[in-house]
Amino acid sequence: MQRLRRSAFETRFIASLFPLNLILGSFLGAAVIPAPQQFSVTPGDGSAHLSWQPVPGATGYHVKYSPSRSGAFQILGVNVADTSWQHEGIRNGRRGYYAVAALNQSGESVDTIRLQVTPSKPVLHWLPSGARVERLARSMVFIEGPVWNPADGGVLIFSDINANRLYQWSFAEGLEIFRSPSENANGNTFDLSGRLLTCEHRTRRITRTEPDGTIVPIIESHEGKRFNSPNDVVVKSDGTIWFTDPTWGLSGRKEIDGQYVYRYDPKSETTTQVADGFSQPNGLCFSPDESILYVAESSGPLNVRAFDVRADGTLTNDRIFADPDGTPDGMRVDAEGRLYVTAEDVFIYSPDGSFLARIDIPEVPANIAFGGPDGDMMFVTARTSLYGITRRPDLVVSSIHAFPEEPTHGEAVQLQAVVTNMGTGATDREFSVTFAFESNTEKVIVGRFTGSLAPWLLGERRLSEA
Repeated sequence: MQRLRRSAFETRFIASLFPLNLILGSFLGAAVIPAPQQFSVTPGDGSAHLSWQPVPGATGYHVKYSPSRSGAFQILGVNVADTSWQHEGIRNGRRGYYAVAALNQSGESVDTIRLQVTPSKPVLHWLPSGARVERLARSMVFIEGPVWNPADGGVLIFSDINANRLYQWSFAEGLEIFRSPSENANGNTFDLSGRLLTCEHRTRRITRTEPDGTIVPIIESHEGKRFNSPNDVVVKSDGTIWFTDPTWGLSGRKEIDGQYVYRYDPKSETTTQVADGFSQPNGLCFSPDESILYVAESSGPLNVRAFDVRADGTLTNDRIFADPDGTPDGMRVDAEGRLYVTAEDVFIYSPDGSFLARIDIPEVPANIAFGGPDGDMMFVTARTSLYGITRRPDLVVSSIHAFPEEPTHGEAVQLQAVVTNMGTGATDREFSVTFAFESNTEKVIVGRFTGSLAPWLLGERRLSEA
């Protein structure tokens, strides 16, 4: 065995939702062929899909599987000609571990990193298998009004009504206070210029946050009377602002007789009552083409009403669109026109009102927002916790590097592991990386690291140990 001197090695860990042990064969000595690099495993419904980069000179590959983190491998695929493999008929919710070795006329390479994957059913039929509900932040009071701001890497802004705070959550920093006090803010959205609009219960108004942080009141009264407690707000493509005004959060004397849906025209600076007959109007949103306005009725009948929107901004054809279990609250419509309603859980309806699916949330949800760097996530504010539903499965992509690649006898070698988990949240768990050389258990390097590990979307985050 050639002499190995321990040197600095580096682990790039972009995200991890679980501790991961990595076992690497020798970079030293006369390896017959290098192991495949950029090996990945994607969970499916009762399946796992493996793929890897081709190795020059390889005549085939052995695909290996183990049901345990450190157990012996069994060979699934012998001398596989392709650079991918589909493992079918495995149990959902049970972790498995995979590796691949390259073959040529001289023999078999060392195994790739051992990658963990957990097959699962899709959350919804239009989301890939492996998508799941993850808690991103906790220990709040009653959170509402999530809205995604894609600027500067992306940040979710939302309200903690009873705590009198606005929070922000990002992949980079996790949970932070955005504004305190917030005047018991509830619903939030952005105007056409990207400025934050916020419904404030305590002041009974809607404000705009300028780029420099200045808070400007923009909607404070209707016909000289103060609103009850503006609750949720959306902006139409013509710049008009639509909002609901129930009595929840009302501070002081009620001045308007009734609870309405309003339309505010920033050009004329006037408000118009566009829908009435509500006990407590709550969440609202437009269909993708803005021909329909959906409004949640959160008291009395407990349903979702739909209105046709005329060209002049008036509403017609009031009708019941959906009747989810529980009290309907915040809502969103996706690009295909499906309506997502928070009530007892998250309920999804087709554009024609047919019930499609229900997403179970660990706490009773209050509102949702679509976001993420590619618009492929759903965020759910649910009482004390923020949840994320990612359309990315638990995909782990890793590679191993040695510097220099062909060391001379006695030369120090730097080893680098690159590990990626496609989860959404940071983790504070300890993780370890183990390099084992050939079969000699005395020649082992182990690095253990602790600290908050940010998700992969941030780019590289480097942790090192000398």
